[in-house]
Formats: sequence, C-alpha cells, structure tokens
Amino acid sequence: DDIAALIGYVGMAAAAATFVAMMFIKLVVKPAYLEDVSVFNYALDAFIIGVTIVVVAVPEGLPLAVTISLAYSTKKMLADQNLIRHLAACETMGNATNICSDKTGTLTENRMTVVKGVFANKAQEDTTDPECTPDISDEAREIILQGIATCSTARVVIPEETGPTSDDEDDDLENELTIKDNRPQLIGNKTEAALLLLARSKWGGADDTKARRDSANFGKAGGSRLFPFSSRRKRMTVLVTEKGCDEWVMYHKGAAETVLADCTKYLDADGATRPMTPEKRKYFETVIKDYASEALRCVALSHRANIDSVLDPATATAESAEMAERELCLDALVGIADPLRNDVIEAVATCQRAGILVRMVTGDNLDTARAIAKEAGILTKDGLAMIGEEFRKLTPAQLDEILPRLQV
Repeated sequence: DDIAALIGYVGMAAAAATFVAMMFIKLVVKPAYLEDVSVFNYALDAFIIGVTIVVVAVPEGLPLAVTISLAYSTKKMLADQNLIRHLAACETMGNATNICSDKTGTLTENRMTVVKGVFANKAQEDTTDPECTPDISDEAREIILQGIATCSTARVVIPEETGPTSDDEDDDLENELTIKDNRPQLIGNKTEAALLLLARSKWGGADDTKARRDSANFGKAGGSRLFPFSSRRKRMTVLVTEKGCDEWVMYHKGAAETVLADCTKYLDADGATRPMTPEKRKYFETVIKDYASEALRCVALSHRANIDSVLDPATATAESAEMAERELCLDALVGIADPLRNDVIEAVATCQRAGILVRMVTGDNLDTARAIAKEAGILTKDGLAMIGEEFRKLTPAQLDEILPRLQV
C-alpha cells in the first residue's frame, strides 16, 4: 500500500512539473510556434496532459509496486534461510494452509549413527562407546563385517595428513590459518555410511571395508554382482565371491520387518546358523518395535550361503535375485539414530500457531515415523498416521474424511 501511494505521489509530482514546465515555455520562453495559441487554451492543454500523467501513472505503476514488494519479501525471507526462486511463490506461500515435509535431512540432520543393535543374537545397547567391542565370535563378526562392506554403495574417505610444501612465509602462514576437517568424509547413502563407520570403529576392529570391496571384484568379469537399493522393496542385494574362491554368498540388507519375514535361520554368537523358531522370530519382532518406538531406523543384515546352487550369478537379473531372497539367515538388527534439527520443534509450532497443518512424509517404518513426528510436535493426540499402501486404497469420500487429521 505504501509503495502504491508513493507511485501516486510521484505521478502527481510529475504532472505538476509538466504543467509548470509547459507554462514556463509559453510565458517566459515564448517560442514562435506558440504565438497564435492563447494562454487559456495552452494552459488547458497543459492541465489535460498533467491529468493524463496522473491517470496513467497509477495503473501502470501497480505492477511495478507488486514486483518491488515481492522482491522485498524475497529478501526478507532469504534472511530467514528461505530461498525463493520465483517471486510469485512469496504470494503462494502466504496462502499455504498445509506443509508436507520429508523427514530425513529436512526435519532431521541426516547424520546417521548406529547406536545399538542385536549382532549374531547378542544385544548390544551402546555401540557409540569408543571402547565398545562385540560379545560374539570372530567367525560371526566376520560374516557381519563382510555383509556391511560389500552390501553397500557408500564410501568413507579418510582425509590425508599433509603438511606445508613451501618454504615461503606467506604460504606457511596460510597453512597455519587454514582449518582442516580431519573427520571421515561420507559419500553416498548416509544409512550405509553409518554401518561402514561402525565397521571401521573398535567394534569392527578398524575393518578395512574398501579392501573387502576390492577383493569382491565388483563390476569385473567373473566378479561380484550388485543389485542396488529399491525404494519400492526397501532392500538391496549383492552376490559376492572373493578372488580365488568359487563359493558365492548373497548378502542382503533392508527394512528390518521385510527382511525378517524372509529369514528362516539366524546367526548365533558362535558363528553357527540356527533355525528361526517362532519364539526367536517373536523376539526379533519385539526388538524392531522397541527400536521404532525410540525413533530409531531399524535395518536388518542377512545372508544366504551357496547362492550359486539356486541361480547363476553371472547371468542373474534383479528379478531372479529377488526370487532368491528367501530362506535367509538373519545376521544383525541395527538401530540407527538421526537426531532432529535444533530448530524443527519451534518451526513446527510456529506453523501450527499460524493455522498451517504440518504433515510428515517418510519411507521409514510407521512406528519410527510416529515416534519422530511426536518428538517434532507434528503428530498430535487425535492425529492419524498411515502407510502409503493403505492411503492409496482409500476412496475420495474416505480421503475427505481423514485428511483433516492425517499427519504422518
């Protein structure tokens, strides 16, 4: 409104200046071409031109006023760490009544850490302790470490320790002032990277995961095969053989509840495989629920030995590998924490006070999603949480009924 009023004032000032200038030309300059024009007629023409300027300035200036105000709003939103690519989005966001937010990396820090797990049938409550070591046999740990290293597309890069290479005083001063980040650099999926860091910790005996992958000979003739993670299936598979070894092993990893359903055996602490009894399956299901209730992402690691007796690894396809993901041996269940960002709870509360309904959309386990949504203040007492498969089956009438309460 202030900008529109300012444009009106500028238009009126321009009209007045035009009228004064034209009268000055007539009365003071007195050019020859105006000798036959009376002062009254010329003043009337000058007045009409001035009125025209005022009438034209306001409607022509309004689009400019809107553009300037949106540009100003964009700058203000940028100060709040909100980048607007299109000016019209400022007006759109002002009318927003619903926000659907992703979880990982948006509400959370996307800084995954394995905090606890059941490894070879042995529960371990705190794997973040630097002195933590597994209470299982070397044979059992070897199977788990091989699965972590090979059934992964992530990499952990350790920065090299390099010192000054120049005797020049300026270069030495620059090297002293430069802050070096010597933390491991995680490349690829953060969940897989968390498992790799566990393997490289004291728990895994500072395992060389890169050497294991190199030994598996991925991507080369006669080497191991990788079928990457599928968001539809929530799992991934590799068929692994080592140099100079004819034995093939399938390592499998994914959402705990789906992997457990395909397991008929489990790895025990002594490295032996034992049948999956109903009691043991119930125990693992309880562990998964407990981890989910603590807002932990639960990932299952499993394997199947002698997979070459079921399919030909050299010609296996994603479909044939999927068909072979049966009769697995459960190696471990790991609970991975991804903490909320510091400002999420306050931001959600601010949106809710403004009358905006915040919803969370995630591919995590429903119990995990509920726990994180409650922690963030998104899931209220009367709110609903639903998996996508059930949501897609609803009729339009049912959608209209649940949408006001659907929050996860």
